[in-house]
Amino acid sequence: MNRGSLRVKDSTVTIEELSAGTKLVNWKTLHAECEPEVGNDEEESYTIAIGDVRTYRSLLFRSLDLDEKTWITATDWESFLERSV
Repeated sequence: MNRGSLRVKDSTVTIEELSAGTKLVNWKTLHAECEPEVGNDEEESYTIAIGDVRTYRSLLFRSLDLDEKTWITATDWESFLERSV
């Protein structure tokens, strides 16, 4: 079974298929001191340190890394980028 897929009875369902027609997961900008619990549970959150995306170049490379994640299409990453830059 591929990572990013779910086995249901005798068929495999991808995250994209599972999330089709549902609302996209929103990315949020949070300050670690204001939200100390964010990022503590790696199974429920994905964090990016601001130091890792301070330049357009580093943001581009992070985006390319995220593009390889099977779940990225279920998020509003593109919209978040438009709002952030």
